[in-house]
Amino acid sequence: MLSMEKKSICVIGGGIGGITTANKLLRYGYKVSLYEKNPYLGGLCSGYSVDGYHIDACFHWLMGAKKNTKIYKVWKDLGGLNNSVQIFHSGTFLTIDNNGEIIHLYADLDKSRDEWTKLSPNDEVNIRRFFGTVEKLKIFWDYSQTNKKKRRELLQLFSEISMKIKGVQGSRDDFSKCFGNETIRLAIRYGLTGYNNTLFFMIAYAAYSAGDSGVPFGGAEEIIKRVHDKLINLGCDIHLNEPVDEIVVADGKAVGIVSNGKFTQYDTIVSCVDPNFTIKELLKNKYKIKFFNKLKKNVKDNPVSSCFVTYLAANKKLLENIEVPTIINIDPINVGKKNMDAMLVRPYYFDPYFDKGKDSVVSLFFDQNQDDYNFYKKMSDAEYHKYKNNLIKESQKIFENRYPFLKGKTKVLTSFGPLELYKQTYTSFGAIQSYSFTEESGFKSFSGKSKAISNLYFATQWNKSVGGTPTAIQSGVKVAKKINRSYKNPIKRIAKKLSFKD
Repeated sequence: MLSMEKKSICVIGGGIGGITTANKLLRYGYKVSLYEKNPYLGGLCSGYSVDGYHIDACFHWLMGAKKNTKIYKVWKDLGGLNNSVQIFHSGTFLTIDNNGEIIHLYADLDKSRDEWTKLSPNDEVNIRRFFGTVEKLKIFWDYSQTNKKKRRELLQLFSEISMKIKGVQGSRDDFSKCFGNETIRLAIRYGLTGYNNTLFFMIAYAAYSAGDSGVPFGGAEEIIKRVHDKLINLGCDIHLNEPVDEIVVADGKAVGIVSNGKFTQYDTIVSCVDPNFTIKELLKNKYKIKFFNKLKKNVKDNPVSSCFVTYLAANKKLLENIEVPTIINIDPINVGKKNMDAMLVRPYYFDPYFDKGKDSVVSLFFDQNQDDYNFYKKMSDAEYHKYKNNLIKESQKIFENRYPFLKGKTKVLTSFGPLELYKQTYTSFGAIQSYSFTEESGFKSFSGKSKAISNLYFATQWNKSVGGTPTAIQSGVKVAKKINRSYKNPIKRIAKKLSFKD
């Protein structure tokens, strides 16, 4: 029998990618040290308190909320979800309020299709194509999450879906032009915060329709608390408030890390922070990863998604008059470099975790991207502070004017945009979701394994040009399996050679 000391693995970054990677490696039996620069885990998946109010800085909805699906099982392994966690599923993915003309993206696809057709009979052909494709994606999602034996059928179905509607792989703005009705256009353009890609808007809507996405009670904060406890129980060596300063490389191999001026040796290193930060700051620009360099250079064809969001407190009973969530049209205003004609309103009255006395929380959300980040970045601190405060006041004013029963009855709690997101997580351009794809660029995917450095891996949402929490989870699982195979396979071969027959 062969005995071998456990391999030590360093995971850099305590976001969803890092958490998933560490959890999976611990289950394989490795010694895992997890380094996080902030005083808590979560990365972009974070929640915190302001003046006694809970702020959820992450979950608009959580993919993987349906039991017995693949992503749910991963969340359960992570400790984030369990049978006692309540999931809010209102039955409406989004409400669209265009000056009182209201339509919905219901979980019931037939109900929405009929509502849209009644509103705009002239758009009936494209309405039917749209909801027909979402229905196919719903079937695709169910198969992909529950049935391993239908891979061929899945690929065929996805191929048919991708070719079904012209422009489905392009932007939501472009796709919205297929419709004549302005309210329907608004629904398409703002149907999914973050992702600007039509296909992934439809996939997210399909997953919601399939019952596999919702909002967990307690939000990101409670999920991360449970995840942290699970890592501790599995024996993870967690280093909070300990940023990694450098990945040390010798002879083409990562030999360890420097943190707080101290070198620590590891057998394998997994970077779960933004890869551009890893290349520039941790590897000191000495090594290039072509995949990420190319995407960053061509960011206009592979746009990132960010946000500018303001949180208000208001009377809970009054907030209950607003559907969760609702897009409202507004008189155009500049938010960064963008001219915005809609704002996403998301009240949290459905979850007691957000209550403070008789009040609850509501967020006011604007989409942003790399251009907005660069716009803010050029400002001085004083200029940005002034600009941000004006935007907060303008957002509050817009909200109260649309809902006059709340006029003079809201309180600003906090706000953040791309600059704050970058400071918190070092994410490129202050993004909440990584490089997307367009018809010009096509879908991109990275294996997670560095060719330049033999034992360095990347496990982040940036590994695929779709981004978000599901991609971060999938990347963490995939990379952990790669690492395990790299160690187990040689051992099996050696053991076979040394085995003796009776």
